[in-house]
Amino acid sequence: MGKREYKKITLIVVVAIFVLGIGMRFSLFSKMIPTFEDLSAIPFAKESASHYRYAKMIAEEKPIPSPDRQAQHPEGLEVTHDSIMEEYVVGYLYRVFPFQEIPFHRFVSYFVILFSSLSIFAVFHLSRQFTRTRAAGLFATLLYTVSLPSILRNIGTEFAREHFSLPFLFFHTSFFVKSIDAKSSFQTRLTSAIISGLCLFIALASWKLCRFYFLIFVLFVLLQFLLKKETRILRVPVLVLFAFAFVSGLSVPHLRADLFLTSTPMILMYSMILVGVIDQFVRPIGRTILKTAFVFGTSVGLYVLLPQTSRFGHVYYTALYQILFLFRHPQDPSRLPPEARLYWVPGYTHPSLYNFLAYFTLPLVTGVYGVARSIRDVIRGRTSVGEQFLLYSLAATFISYIFFSRLHVFFIFFLTVFMGRSIDLLLTRFQKKIFVYAMVGLIGVHQVYQVVIGWDPLRVMSTLGIQPVREEIFLENVFNLNDVIRWIESNTEPESVFLSYWHTSAQILAYADRSTVLHTFFEDANMRRKIIEFAHTLYNSERAFFSYCEKYGVNYFIYSSRYFLDDSIVGTRFLADRLSLNSNCFTHKAHFYPEKLARFSLRYQNDCFRVYKVLEGAEPKVDEPVDYQPVFDPKYATNNMETMRQFGEQFSYASFLYYSGLETLKRGRPLSAIQLLQNSISVLPTMHNAWILLAALLEGQGFTEEACTAYQQVLRLNPRGPSAGEATDALRRLRSPSVGAYLFEGSDSEDIDTTFMSATLSLNSDSTFTLSNPGFQDKTGRTFSIVESGAYSVADTTITFAVVRQEPEGFDYYYLFGRGDNRLTYRSHRGTLLLKGASSAGGIVTLTWKRR
Repeated sequence: MGKREYKKITLIVVVAIFVLGIGMRFSLFSKMIPTFEDLSAIPFAKESASHYRYAKMIAEEKPIPSPDRQAQHPEGLEVTHDSIMEEYVVGYLYRVFPFQEIPFHRFVSYFVILFSSLSIFAVFHLSRQFTRTRAAGLFATLLYTVSLPSILRNIGTEFAREHFSLPFLFFHTSFFVKSIDAKSSFQTRLTSAIISGLCLFIALASWKLCRFYFLIFVLFVLLQFLLKKETRILRVPVLVLFAFAFVSGLSVPHLRADLFLTSTPMILMYSMILVGVIDQFVRPIGRTILKTAFVFGTSVGLYVLLPQTSRFGHVYYTALYQILFLFRHPQDPSRLPPEARLYWVPGYTHPSLYNFLAYFTLPLVTGVYGVARSIRDVIRGRTSVGEQFLLYSLAATFISYIFFSRLHVFFIFFLTVFMGRSIDLLLTRFQKKIFVYAMVGLIGVHQVYQVVIGWDPLRVMSTLGIQPVREEIFLENVFNLNDVIRWIESNTEPESVFLSYWHTSAQILAYADRSTVLHTFFEDANMRRKIIEFAHTLYNSERAFFSYCEKYGVNYFIYSSRYFLDDSIVGTRFLADRLSLNSNCFTHKAHFYPEKLARFSLRYQNDCFRVYKVLEGAEPKVDEPVDYQPVFDPKYATNNMETMRQFGEQFSYASFLYYSGLETLKRGRPLSAIQLLQNSISVLPTMHNAWILLAALLEGQGFTEEACTAYQQVLRLNPRGPSAGEATDALRRLRSPSVGAYLFEGSDSEDIDTTFMSATLSLNSDSTFTLSNPGFQDKTGRTFSIVESGAYSVADTTITFAVVRQEPEGFDYYYLFGRGDNRLTYRSHRGTLLLKGASSAGGIVTLTWKRR
């Protein structure tokens, strides 16, 4: 077989691995579809919601305002200071190509899955040239494709900048390694350097975090420059990359706003270029010392002379204090500055032992041999500059991952390269290569099985006492936030201004199209100060918080129960250094005693959120009636924060069970949903929402007595709330001789053998009916008695329906009888009766009937 045929086969295999990766990601995404479809109005959360809003504006050919005063009221957000290249790409693709049949939120998810998976090709390109064998490159690509760290952030439920930027960044790395390969021709190396520079340009333009990668890259060049006598192989590629970086700093708006050309990595590049020129006139003796002194002296001088920004102060503060506290988050907020409290939260903190083992056990076991051999070669001076760069990048990204757990996407990329080297060494070492093939295949199958089936291979960790870290309580979720957004759309003016915490603000802005005060763009130092000010005034007096609302023109305030119950490191209480609260602060009143507030009127409430109207001038205070929610019950008010914390955990677990029951019901499993709701009530007997849903489900399943008991509990918990009327009506309906119902198609449809029928329904042309032989049996032996029946005639076509009572249980149902093929069918359920049946002419007749 010739070289060309091998290349074709290799390409086919790589494409097959790419398809496998997409399939796995879609498999995980498909598990979210029921929720995702039902909540298509709010498909993305937090930062993703902000990105989605801009992408949708572009897709709908709406101009993006700058400043965006809706995103940051009243002063406005300078959108050009953010990197929105991905939003433009997604919006234009949807607008230009024939994708309009696909809902835009679904198109965004598809784009995330497909585009982020392009990193698979970058992995193969780098692994192939590093190992110099196709088999090792393919196996490394396979292991990257099926590894959890490369999958879990790319399944379409988030819309983040990394999904667009990482493929370019990884191709930049791969082509940079190609550009410093001494075995390649100068033309090949120059071409690779240009491609690498172009990819770096796009990555820098599309994601701000790429600046930190660029700093890591420049530090490697600096080490080579200071410690190596000969760095000729690096000169052209580094100068090409520097040129692309310089052009990006000149041409990209957000890089210009961030003064990228005067950033630390660019200052280091200027210094090295300047010292490189001076170096030509310095004698070899003492050259390293002189170069080091010149580089750092020049860097310090340029840093002092050139202007800087404070865009990333929160990142540096967080990293610094993680070092100072040895990665153990202090429980006393006063030991951290506010910016570190704001940013040192899950995703931006060190990974837990559980997550580290879950993500990297198999990749580390597979790659450790290759890493060890490369370290040995470095010590012996046998490595190329490319291998040194990859080993350095592996170490740098591992350290970055230890600081910020969400950077696992970088670490797994470089670790995969050494997984490929391990496989290459094993293939060389073992004569029976089938052993290596089987090992890699088993690892791949294991990972696929873990992702697709959902089996947890690390249950042994629980036995060893290694548990996932629970960093926040379960209170806010897409369901109760969806309810808030729907209420806002229906009950507030479009020009209204809303104040809520930054992650909720993003969704109010994106999906309710209302102006917000806070947003998710932390690189804006003024916004960080604004968020910290919000947290402090939230736990101050009502007057102080009202002044904050007046200052920023707030019309409505979205109160979250987390403001009071959550004293974890992610909560606003920790941010404000108010772990201990007094009963006179605004939060305590807003949570338990809204009637005591003078300037805030309660307009809406669900199981987590309250919406307060900020009263203007002499506007009268009118609190709307709301349903009871245990999380706001004053009987739980206490100054003992340990008791409140325990209640918060209890409510959180009961709420989790309730929403699990709701999701189970959406998946068509009512009996399982009933069990989950009963479990929720057993955890917290005052779980009002669970009682309401449980009562409706019990009624729908025919458990009349149990449903009555549940409705009575709803009335006891909330005798004057909006749901009290519905519960009263339900009890009246359930206790009446016959019960209204609605026809619902599906598994509740059964065939009745007409030979067992003894009842006759005679239909009249004036839409009346005559009943005879009121008792009948079906073929299973169940006995029915007809309580009421009726008929409806349209164009000489008659459909029969009846209300029957099943014996001996005594449940009341409405049944629909329709004749066809000498058989009668009946279907049963409750509520308003919607009749569908086959006419004698073969048509379909539909009518709605309500019992008088």
